[in-house]
Amino acid sequence: MAVPSLWSKGGGLGEGGELDLSNSTLELSGPFYNHNGMGTLTTSASTLSLKSNVKFEPGNDVTFSTYEPNGWGMVLHNDMDNSSATTHLTLGTNGVDLILQPNTDALTSGFVNYYSSENNENLPSSSI
Repeated sequence: MAVPSLWSKGGGLGEGGELDLSNSTLELSGPFYNHNGMGTLTTSASTLSLKSNVKFEPGNDVTFSTYEPNGWGMVLHNDMDNSSATTHLTLGTNGVDLILQPNTDALTSGFVNYYSSENNENLPSSSI
């Protein structure tokens, strides 16, 4: 059974960090960062499930066997210092029809750029 990894306020990888989500589910409710691919995100046979509009910066090529947008949006962000570097995101559905249709909340919530740890507020970005 897959164990979900839920980050309600987002998260990320630092230099040398590793996150192995093989055979599990990544549920995102906030942004995910891996600046310049300093860490390693592994997603073999994994599910990506959105719980709000999110900003996603995997930092390396990732493949999710199952993608559950749940009516939410995702901004794929490449923050590599080398402007010619690309990051590939592959989303599969394993024989399930994938419906990309915004839900009511997704249309008005915007995208959270990051959360401040000082006063627990979200800082939306209007130009993601």
